[in-house]
Amino acid sequence: TYPPASGAPAIVRLADGTLDVAVARAVGAGRLDGFHLTSQLGIIAGPTVLAAGGGAPPCGSLPASSIEFPVVATDGTKLAVGAFETDAPAASCNCNGGLTGNYTETTLGLAVQGDLSAITPASPSAINRGCVTSPYYRTANPAVAYAPAISQFGFVWSDDHLTPNSSTGNMFIATMTPAGVLSAVRYLMPVPADSKTYIGQPNAIASHPQLAMGTSTALVAWRHWTTGYVRYVIMDNALTTVLKGPFDVSPAQPYAASAAFLGTSFALLTHSGGTTVTVRRIDATTGVEISSTPIVETAIVYAARISAVHGGWAVGTARGDRIGFAWAREDLVGGFLAIESGQNGIASGAAIAAIDAKHAAVVWVDGSLRAAIATCGP
Repeated sequence: TYPPASGAPAIVRLADGTLDVAVARAVGAGRLDGFHLTSQLGIIAGPTVLAAGGGAPPCGSLPASSIEFPVVATDGTKLAVGAFETDAPAASCNCNGGLTGNYTETTLGLAVQGDLSAITPASPSAINRGCVTSPYYRTANPAVAYAPAISQFGFVWSDDHLTPNSSTGNMFIATMTPAGVLSAVRYLMPVPADSKTYIGQPNAIASHPQLAMGTSTALVAWRHWTTGYVRYVIMDNALTTVLKGPFDVSPAQPYAASAAFLGTSFALLTHSGGTTVTVRRIDATTGVEISSTPIVETAIVYAARISAVHGGWAVGTARGDRIGFAWAREDLVGGFLAIESGQNGIASGAAIAAIDAKHAAVVWVDGSLRAAIATCGP
């Protein structure tokens, strides 16, 4: 099964028009599955096991695990896949390409062939803690994007090795080649305290960092510890230098849910854990928020994703047993046109990827992996 509590699936379109989906399997028997699909959502390959907690040496002694909140990026032919893994204690638990290995939590990083024929754990692990039992290091889910300027993938995540056994961490950034080789691991900010963030369950779930890659710059967003609200920076397209920021969003909201790039701007999706999510259009050069618009639901929104689709922004949301889809122009003029679809039970948020200029693939889970094709208008 694919429970909604394990997070929305992630989807990308490859250069040949096919699609790849990563989806988290049942908590308690942690597994990350991949599907390779045609542009019409037919299955070419899958489910293919991308990662399985406690499934192979040296982690075979682990009695239980969970893998949650998958993220995916592509260079057109290969994938970088990330997720959050929790394992029971063992002598060594960093077996699935962890960016951070520790007592029970691992930030996964994988390099995957686009047709799912080859899977390579990230190596070496960015901050290898040796899975020690004391102190107890904690991590959070990563974000990932492809950086064409350096022909590598960028990962951002947080961990608490500066203050073990705590609920706070610092943001880190690294690059990974399509072959899975990690390098350039460093603090996100020159002053680490500027990127101090929440970490560990349940704060890490609500505080995932976000990364979006533009033409010449990148956006990184996270929930800042001191303010409790979303903060972001603009980086160069090689992910080496903070060019602008940090900026704190206004009006303040605590959670950075998703980010995307289109044309000359980034879209940062933030929410407060209530019925409203806000899409903020941010200038890709200056980092200044140009405009924003809310998407108001009639019940609490607990998952939301944003993608660049059909010359604008497509948003997928989840509230109870309703899946929501919304679209707006890049400049947000006119706001979002939204529709909803009822499900048989609780559903995850929806992830969206453009198929062509007129159509988009939409995927979500409600115990099973679901997919549909949306026709964009006008």
